[in-house]
Amino acid sequence: MKTWIRNNFSPAEWLVGGTVTVLAVLAWVLGTGSSGTLSLLKIFPVFGLVAFGLMWSHYTVGTLRRWSGYEKRGKDIYWAVSAGLVLALIILHPVLLNISLVEAGLGLPTSSYFAAYGNVDGWFVVLGTIALLVFLLFELHRWFKHKKWWKWIEYAQIVAMTAIFVHGTWLGNETTNSWYTVVWWGLALTLLFAWVYNWRYDKAHVPRR
Repeated sequence: MKTWIRNNFSPAEWLVGGTVTVLAVLAWVLGTGSSGTLSLLKIFPVFGLVAFGLMWSHYTVGTLRRWSGYEKRGKDIYWAVSAGLVLALIILHPVLLNISLVEAGLGLPTSSYFAAYGNVDGWFVVLGTIALLVFLLFELHRWFKHKKWWKWIEYAQIVAMTAIFVHGTWLGNETTNSWYTVVWWGLALTLLFAWVYNWRYDKAHVPRR
């Protein structure tokens, strides 16, 4: 298995990313996307589902890379394309929501979140917004990834992924009321496994002084 992954790593990562994307879009089409006329308020959830799936693929593909012993050769096209797509999606997801709420006369965030979702659910929308800001911090890796303090940004990404899972589980129709619920929790469990594996890997490969 390890040999196959090493010999087919690029197709494997595209397959992983493509599969989670198709499943997310299909769940949305069969659910929210198939009901009534399309609007920004109906479209924005699928951006969040796809973004979470692609970010999940970054962790799991990275784990496969380490487990199989694959050594990257040249530029990783999948990472470049999917990372750019994730950035666009995590921005579009809240932007489309906020435009819809403003057009509905509910005002600007964060008060519009509570007006639209209520005093309890509104906090889970805020949670998603906070996670977005943490994800955007990762874009600074181009300049600071070699700094000693950068590890704290990486830890914050894990917290943000957890927050997005909670956000999506509490608010998402597809994540709680369809066959995609099984996929959603499967993503969470494999993501947890990837985090544990990478933590143990890093601990085992820290140079001894």
